[in-house]
Amino acid sequence: MIDVSIPPNPELAGLTAYAVAAACVAVGVLLAGWGRVWSRPVTAAVGVCAGLLLAGPLAEQIKVDLLFAQAALASVLGVLGFVAAPVFWSLLASCVCASAAVWLLAADHLAETGSRVAMAPADDMGQWVRLLGDVFAELWSALWSGRRAVTVMVVVPSGAVPLLIGLWRRRLMTIVMTSLTGPLVVVAGVMIAVTQSDPSRWPESWVGMRGPLIVAGSLAFCSMAFQYCRIMMARKKEQGSEQGNGGRKKSSKAE
Repeated sequence: MIDVSIPPNPELAGLTAYAVAAACVAVGVLLAGWGRVWSRPVTAAVGVCAGLLLAGPLAEQIKVDLLFAQAALASVLGVLGFVAAPVFWSLLASCVCASAAVWLLAADHLAETGSRVAMAPADDMGQWVRLLGDVFAELWSALWSGRRAVTVMVVVPSGAVPLLIGLWRRRLMTIVMTSLTGPLVVVAGVMIAVTQSDPSRWPESWVGMRGPLIVAGSLAFCSMAFQYCRIMMARKKEQGSEQGNGGRKKSSKAE
């Protein structure tokens, strides 16, 4: 049995919470509606933020000025995020599928052996992420010691197939992942804003997350349909313009 505690309420201070919520909603809407267009700017912004967060520990280790480390790391990761956006979405899909495979295999293995992996409640979101990483490490250790061959045969294809598909059909993977990520970010932003005004509305268990997850899933379906409709309309428009240009060329030759 796997017992994972629900993420704690972020409890951001004052206007910061509403600013974060508004940013989440804005970025989520851009990804959900126009992910194929906005995926590169969003991944570039994520790279810049990651560079700013990682610059502090890096500056302490290599003994350089903090501002220099922030400028260098943020610029490098920002450019890398912009250029390698399709690879980022492919890697994200690969990690999600491989993690899901590990989770399902571990749940079946623990049920068979009668074991239990529990996660302690976290005080903040950073601690919750670290504890979740510890849970995955424990699940992987249990699988590797009990079902090594099955784990390799299931987890490796689960991670490799989405990665290869994403590298082969970049536009398809970008649309799929932005359609899934955008609604989740929108719902997260709304939850942050709602619970900032009333902290008691934050779900106390995973049962309370069913409503937001259903909303996110419905929005993801609509987002995927909307993005594909835009692509089909653009293709029809291009085909119509090509046919029109071809007819004009034939009439000019006949003259």
